[in-house]
Amino acid sequence: MKKLLYIISVLLILLGVSGFIIIGNNDPSLYVNNYEIINPKFPQEMGELKIAQLSDYHSHGLRYEDDNLIDVILENNPDIICLTGDFIDDGTTKSDLNDIQILFEAMKEFPVFLINGNHEYDARGQEEYYSLIAKYENIHFLRNEIMRLYSRSNQSYINIIGMDDAAFYGGLKQEEYALLAIQEIDDALFNPSEFNLFLAHNPDTFDVYSQYASLQLSGHTHGGQINFIFNNYLYKYRSGLYQKDNATLLVSEGLGTSTYLPIRAGTRLEVNFITLKNNNE
Repeated sequence: MKKLLYIISVLLILLGVSGFIIIGNNDPSLYVNNYEIINPKFPQEMGELKIAQLSDYHSHGLRYEDDNLIDVILENNPDIICLTGDFIDDGTTKSDLNDIQILFEAMKEFPVFLINGNHEYDARGQEEYYSLIAKYENIHFLRNEIMRLYSRSNQSYINIIGMDDAAFYGGLKQEEYALLAIQEIDDALFNPSEFNLFLAHNPDTFDVYSQYASLQLSGHTHGGQINFIFNNYLYKYRSGLYQKDNATLLVSEGLGTSTYLPIRAGTRLEVNFITLKNNNE
C-alpha cells in the first residue's frame, strides 16, 4: 500500500511540474516568418510574388500579445493571401464569426484563396461561415479546384490548386484521399510542368501532391502544439520547410489552438510570408 501511494505521489508531482512547464511555455506572441523560395518554374515575367499564409485560426481572435493579426497582414502587404484550413471548429461562437468577418473585410483588397481543414467538417457555425465567405468576391473557396493567377500583363501565370480535406470524404486516410482528389482537377488547366501552388490542410498529402506541386502550403499539426521530444517521430511533416524532388512543402504551426487543448508549449503562433522568385535574374 505504501509503495502504491509513493508511486501515485511521484506521478502527481510529475504531472504538477509538467503543468507548470506547459503553462510557463504558453507563448501568446504572434511570430512572423519570412521565407524566400526560388523555383525555375516560377514565371520570370512575374518578378516576385509575396504570399501570406494563415492557417489553423481556430476562432482564436484577432489580438495576440503585442500584435493585431490584421495589422501584421497589412504592414507586410502581400500580393495574395492563402488560408489553409481550420478557421472554425466546434468551439466557434457568434463573436468568433464576427472577428472572422472583420478579418475578411480587412482583406478585401487582396486576392484570397481559401480551403477547408478537417475541423470545418463538423464545426459549429459552419453554415454561417460558408455564407460569410460567399459574400466576398475576392475570396476564392477552392474544393479540389484550380485557378490561374495571372501577371499584371496577363502574359504569364501560376496555378493555384486548392484541395479539400479527407474528413469530408468518408474518413479515408490522407494519402488515399489525395490519390482520389487529384483526379478531380481539371486536366485542361492543370500542367505539372508549370508552377503549381497546392493548398492542402494536412501535410501528409505531400507524399502524393509532391508529384505535381512546385510548392505546397499546409497546416494542421500546430507544430505538435505541445512540443515533446518525440513529436518528430509522431509527425512526418511537423513544422517548417521540407523538400521532395522538385517540390517544397511549408507547414505552418498555425494561429490558434485546439478547442480540447487550448494551450501551447514550445510551439509558436505564427503567420508565414513567402516570396516566390525565379532563379534567373
